[in-house]
Amino acid sequence: METTPQAKKRWESIPNEVRMKILNNVWCGDCRTSVNLKSEKMSISDGMLKIDGKCMACSGPVCRVIENE
Repeated sequence: METTPQAKKRWESIPNEVRMKILNNVWCGDCRTSVNLKSEKMSISDGMLKIDGKCMACSGPVCRVIENE
């Protein structure tokens, strides 16, 4: 699954500084710490932005969900 147009639009509406904070503060269950996320796809689920990707430290799967305002 690729990034959906709705998800891309929502992501781009977030200021760049905030986007970087989001991608650089993701919990990895394998590393058991906060890590950087390498984004692979984005989608909208239940009205929330979901970012799926890999941990930059161990390459394990990680996810970040951004709730609506």
